[in-house]
Amino acid sequence: MTDNTPCQKRLATVAAQLVLAGHSVHELDNGGFIVTRWCVTRHCPDFAALVIYARQMTEMQQ
Repeated sequence: MTDNTPCQKRLATVAAQLVLAGHSVHELDNGGFIVTRWCVTRHCPDFAALVIYARQMTEMQQ
């Protein structure tokens, strides 16, 4: 996540939101993501799914 393209910046923002909510975000080689918190994992097959999951998790914590 060191590239400064708009897509990479959006990804960094979403990942940071999840990290601030206590999650870890791992980018997969196939373009998907694994999000973990404690012993629970969630597979997000693409960036759109990651955004949806991030919104759900941050809304639940408000």
